[in-house]
Amino acid sequence: MHTPETELHERGLRARLHERSVGICRRFLHEVRAPMGDGKVLEKMGERRKYVRRDATVGRLSAIFLEDMEGSVKPSTLACYRRNIQCHILPALGARVAAEVTAEEVNDFIQQLQEDYSHKLVREIGGLLLRIVGMAGVGYGEDVTLPKVRQKAVEVFTEPELKQMGQVILRRPDRTGLGVLLTAYTGLRLGELCGLQWQDVDVGAGLLHIQRTVERIAQIGGGTCLTVQPPKTENSERWIPIPKEMLRMLKPETKQPDSYLLTGGEIVPDPRAMQYRYKVLLERCGVRYRNFHCLRHSYATRCVERGVDVKSVSELLGHADVRTTLRLYVHSSMDYKRRAVEGIGFLKGIT
Repeated sequence: MHTPETELHERGLRARLHERSVGICRRFLHEVRAPMGDGKVLEKMGERRKYVRRDATVGRLSAIFLEDMEGSVKPSTLACYRRNIQCHILPALGARVAAEVTAEEVNDFIQQLQEDYSHKLVREIGGLLLRIVGMAGVGYGEDVTLPKVRQKAVEVFTEPELKQMGQVILRRPDRTGLGVLLTAYTGLRLGELCGLQWQDVDVGAGLLHIQRTVERIAQIGGGTCLTVQPPKTENSERWIPIPKEMLRMLKPETKQPDSYLLTGGEIVPDPRAMQYRYKVLLERCGVRYRNFHCLRHSYATRCVERGVDVKSVSELLGHADVRTTLRLYVHSSMDYKRRAVEGIGFLKGIT
């Protein structure tokens, strides 16, 4: 029951949390960005125990957690946290006192989620729950197991397929085709492509400036809202050199620098609409459908196969860690592997 007394306690809790935000609270937010389930991270959360009421529920701490996150993460990330809390954590554990939630309960919760959802989503939800109960000083260490996410094998477009797409697009050029070719030549994310304005294209220098992205963000009252925001990470804001044959196709349709490439005006391009038009384009090209992100995979793979060092590829893609590039975006073709192993022969001139 929410009484004046509990309201007073809650106000005191918030005041103490904000008073120490520069120190303990902000250090906590930095630390929990480490991989979820790390026992050492959870042990450090114990510092917060004395600042949280022992009877604080998971629901109460979830609300405080979201308030702490506001302004610290992108709106899309905050919306994801809010959705996972409201749809999964609160219905199952919202009324439970956080300090009394056992490792067995958390494991049961995770196991139940795995019956209906992907390992990736369950890991996100489970990690979020650990962060919330950690505010009450609860750390489970290795007693809680989050599911491992297996990296799915991704496909890339072959060179003949890319050429076929290019031929069809150039026969009847339009903004959708321009966007597809630009992505194949620069490895943009879909949201980054939708966020491009003509002022981001430096034709003289042959460079593309990535400084915004477009996403649909879930709203508290339901539905989604098209939102323009900064790129995914600090490394995602970058300059990308544009190959000369692509640069020749980039001719501004307007003198307005803040006009979007995909709409030719101030209307913000919708990623969903672009995905649909991309699918229709592939059908027109006679190329088997693969999701839009495969254009990015293909770009990275072709760069590596042509001798571009992985560090440079990582920077072109806007990754913070080279390992991400190696793990996710480098998929060598069989033709490349065949050419590579031909170089190890040693019987030439003997047989």
